[in-house]
Formats: sequence, structure tokens, C-alpha cells
Amino acid sequence: MKKLLAIFITVVLFLPLAFGQSEEKERSWLDDYLGRLSKNKFAPDSTSNKFGVYDSRFSPKSIKNPFSIYGSAAQSEFSSGYNSPQIRGADGNYLGRLNKNRFGADSISNPFGRYGSKFSPDSINNPYGKYGSPYSPYSATNPYATEAPKIYAPTVPQYGMPGLSDPGSLLDDLWEDTPY
Repeated sequence: MKKLLAIFITVVLFLPLAFGQSEEKERSWLDDYLGRLSKNKFAPDSTSNKFGVYDSRFSPKSIKNPFSIYGSAAQSEFSSGYNSPQIRGADGNYLGRLNKNRFGADSISNPFGRYGSKFSPDSINNPYGKYGSPYSPYSATNPYATEAPKIYAPTVPQYGMPGLSDPGSLLDDLWEDTPY
């Protein structure tokens, strides 16, 4: 009976993994995948592949397209704000926001911040770290990286609170019970 129970538990736990299904939860708040931040010119989803979707100046999902919402400097919410694309390591570690804001706490352009400093272990700018070394397979600067950081863009604006897409709706809820 114990052997039957052990076999059943093994099948239930490992069968989904055998067919390519992962146990990772869906990221509903980061739906738009924008490729891998990598210098690998041969990876199909790299932002350095000239023939790929994510390096094209004409693709709507490219951060290099000046007319898309992800590559345009006119779209301030994506170029410097809270809704700028996020960078996540292959291991799921948050690596900051991809924008040019030199004062943003989460920006990779902030030389004194956690994600922009050349001394931080969570920075892609650290030449000796896991995500910035030219020799690490998880690095954005390795031209042969196989597990470079991924770029995701939020699909709904976030105004300081996750899940809140419209700040007016919060105010409406607050003022709904007022007597006057």
C-alpha cells in the first residue's frame, strides 16, 4: 500500500513537469513580453538580434522602435515612470526598471541605486555580478548568454498600488459613503 501511495504521489507531482508544464504562476500583471536584454546576436528573442522581433525598429513590441509605446521617449510613463518595462532574471529575480530616470529607485540608470549601481549584486551594470558579468550565462552583457534577463511591460498603469488601474475609482469608493 505504501509503494502504491509513493508511486501515485510521484506521478501527480512530476507528470506536469514531464510534459513541459511549469509550476510557475501566470504573470497577469506583466503580460507583454519584450524579449531578453542580451548582447547575444543569435538568440531569437534577444534585443541585439538584428533579424529578430525585439530588435526591429518597426516591431510594435521592440524597445528600439521610436514609434512604439515601449521605445518612444514621448511616452513618459514608459520612459521614466512607474510603468516602464521591468527586467527579471531567468531565476525570477527582479532586476529593476528599464528607463533613463537617473533618480528613480528602481531604475537601472540610477548609478547610486540598487539596480543601477556597478557594485550591487542585483545590477546588470555590475561587471563582476551574476547579471552583468561578460562571462555569466545569466548576464545581459555576455554575447553568448543562454539565460539572459527578460523584459516585461505592465499592461495596465499602476498608480502606486498593485491592481489599481484608475486612481479615480479609489476616490469614488472613498466618497461613496459620505452623507453630503
